[in-house]
Amino acid sequence: MKTSIRTLLAIVCMSMLVSNSFANEESANPVQLNLKAYIRSTLSFMSGSNFNAETLMDKVKNQPNTARVCACQVLTLKNNNNEFENVALFSERTNYGDLTADYKTASQLLVTENKHLKSFFFDKVEVVNKINAPTDCVSLYLKMKSQNDELKLYDILNADINRVKK
Repeated sequence: MKTSIRTLLAIVCMSMLVSNSFANEESANPVQLNLKAYIRSTLSFMSGSNFNAETLMDKVKNQPNTARVCACQVLTLKNNNNEFENVALFSERTNYGDLTADYKTASQLLVTENKHLKSFFFDKVEVVNKINAPTDCVSLYLKMKSQNDELKLYDILNADINRVKK
């Protein structure tokens, strides 16, 4: 009895595979890029959790369709226990037409965040590379990640938020 059930199950599976392998009247389409799966597979930082991937996807979904500028710093972070290299910190701002002012605002936020990282979490925060681009930070990250597999995303900060300075 078990053998006949296994045989029947094998025949059903084979027929499903054969019937799905033909294009029939439709044309064969290339595999569509699943952006969420791609981002989830490329992101890994410290614990390798999917938290950064979900945060990044939320930012992509909620982002208005406006021109953006992005400032990025690639960092080396060191404390007593660990050393993290190729950590990318991004700051994104809406492009209001004055690129110099927009880049300056985004870069100032990165400097402030570096001070917080150093005072709260790391003994040494070293800036290895600085990049400014007239694009959104998700696109810049994906481009940088395609060139350097060891790049880790720390965060994408929103430089449009007004912050109170004390």
